[in-house]
Amino acid sequence: MGKRNYFILLILILSATSSLFAQNNRGVFLWPSTFYDYGGVDKIIDTLQKNKITDVFLLVKGEAGATLFPSHFTYRDLYQKHHQSTTDAKKKEHYLHLSECLADSTLLDKFIQKAHDKKIRVHAWFMVSGDRHFVELNPGAEVVHLQKPGVSEHPYPVIDKIHVNLAYPLYKDYFFSLVKKALKLPFDGLMLDKIRYTHLVYTWDNIHLSKAMRAGVNINKVMDYAFRTVYGEEDNKELFIYSYRDGDKDIQEWIRLKKADVEAYVRQAAEIAREKILFDNLTPLYPNERIKQETTPDNMSARIMDLMTPIGKGQRGLIVAPPRTGKTM
Repeated sequence: MGKRNYFILLILILSATSSLFAQNNRGVFLWPSTFYDYGGVDKIIDTLQKNKITDVFLLVKGEAGATLFPSHFTYRDLYQKHHQSTTDAKKKEHYLHLSECLADSTLLDKFIQKAHDKKIRVHAWFMVSGDRHFVELNPGAEVVHLQKPGVSEHPYPVIDKIHVNLAYPLYKDYFFSLVKKALKLPFDGLMLDKIRYTHLVYTWDNIHLSKAMRAGVNINKVMDYAFRTVYGEEDNKELFIYSYRDGDKDIQEWIRLKKADVEAYVRQAAEIAREKILFDNLTPLYPNERIKQETTPDNMSARIMDLMTPIGKGQRGLIVAPPRTGKTM
């Protein structure tokens, strides 16, 4: 066999191998605005099917704190709020259309059902550490930044009004009440996004500082190392990381406290997800009480149906017959 034939054979083998191990799953992220921007549920499902999408991660709770399922603050409420506050005519109209589209309380059920009909899985996508609405209603729930004044043209604010302090006691209960409510719908999975503190300068609040002090952490040292790492000279840019790597007890304990916050959310989410029973695994309740259709002795049609096709309460029946042959009784 010549070199050319060997080369062709190698290509065929590689092609077959890559096809054999190719991933059959394709996933996309969908935002609530997609329902309006892409023309409704049917068009979205059609597009997903054409592109062979198997998994959809649908944002049901975003950083603004709004939810796609019924709650005290929904995406409809959010877009109505934007509609009232903006002075831009084009944006005003767009927000109005979005709020009207998302006013449909059955929208989520329709989407999940139609996706399942096409063998597409739908997962509930939650933003964890971002919740502007909760922070507005709960002063003290926000994260506090370690800031150097004038460090840049747009320095971090000392208090962040978007991100939530994961250690704030009321937030975890509130967040998982939303998760439990969402998982009453037939979602196929749960995805937690932004389940972290997104920067070293975050969480210098009284909750974390008091926890660290009770754990014996040298707060002044930890703050100094963090400050020098973020805002100091180039030689100090890895100071915090290297100190953690080299076993500095104060730095390691500070990180452990942050890690504990995140792990608490992960554990509780896993417990809630395990409690959810998939629809296909539910126990069916079959009809146990018969419906008698015969009403009078001369009602022969109903009598025959009682004999040939008896039905019970909670049971569905389908009558198939040509037009004008007496389906209506």
